[in-house]
Amino acid sequence: MQIQSILGFLYFKTIEKEINKILDQNQHILVGHNYEEEKTPIDFGKYNKYIESFIETFKNNFSEEQFDNMMYLLRNLKIKEQDVLINNQLIISLGHYDSYTNEIILNNYKDAKEKINIKEVIYHELLHMASTRTISNGALTGFAIPDVLGSNLNEGYTEYLTRKYYTRGYKYVDSNENDVIIAKGIENIIGQEKMQKYYFNADLASIINELSEYSPRKEVIKLLFLIDTAPIMGRKGKEFDNIIKEIARLNKVKLDKELEEGLIDIKTYEEEFVIKVKEYRNYQMWSEDTEIIDNGDSFILQDHDYQSSEINRWLSKEKQYQKK
Repeated sequence: MQIQSILGFLYFKTIEKEINKILDQNQHILVGHNYEEEKTPIDFGKYNKYIESFIETFKNNFSEEQFDNMMYLLRNLKIKEQDVLINNQLIISLGHYDSYTNEIILNNYKDAKEKINIKEVIYHELLHMASTRTISNGALTGFAIPDVLGSNLNEGYTEYLTRKYYTRGYKYVDSNENDVIIAKGIENIIGQEKMQKYYFNADLASIINELSEYSPRKEVIKLLFLIDTAPIMGRKGKEFDNIIKEIARLNKVKLDKELEEGLIDIKTYEEEFVIKVKEYRNYQMWSEDTEIIDNGDSFILQDHDYQSSEINRWLSKEKQYQKK
């Protein structure tokens, strides 16, 4: 994958060896936490209703190990507020999670013109907390290796999970935010179960290993680098367009491989191609609940109350897709 700007290319070449070195070091052994229910109730004052809802939804959707780690951290979590002014901020941040102190800091903007949805902010930051893992030399959160790689993928996937499980229900795929669309595209390649497992294990290395099945490792790292730096390097539209096209390409490489190895049939290939390649190229996301409405010689996609606008023709030969 090509880095468009000379500045971006030079910066990548400067840090490439350091990225690989840190990734190798972060083949870490997780320090497990065995959570046991305590008699003392968890009390976060005015935030209790959000915390209780978060716990219940988390328990119903994620593994027992993930739940135990989340509850261990929640038992020791602190939530703080700080008053700030929008006019004094270069970047508007509604809150952040500090993995070193296990604190959520909520920014209270005194000069905000619109009311901030504090519920969405808290759920997002709680997922950052839940995806923090203690390692031998510190802690990692989600897909981010701080100041090195994965920060935007981490933010995008955290927001994706926030909307999917906590704030938007089945309409979580209705988004025009680049980092969320990118995160969904990566999940399309890796699969929901594995993607969530790696996220909650703070395991970016496994994401890279999975993607390296369909592209050279160096190109995968370059893709993650571009995901991190595209908003910084400028020409946002063109950079993100290239990222989306590359993710779609990786999905096609995976589908081609699965078809060739007999892991999927031609019908499944066609359905997945439309959802994960054709539609994704147009920034359209589809949920795991998407249904195929067969109209004989064609089909459309149905995702709850939303239908695809384009009719897709069933193709009988694999080579017809190979030309695209």
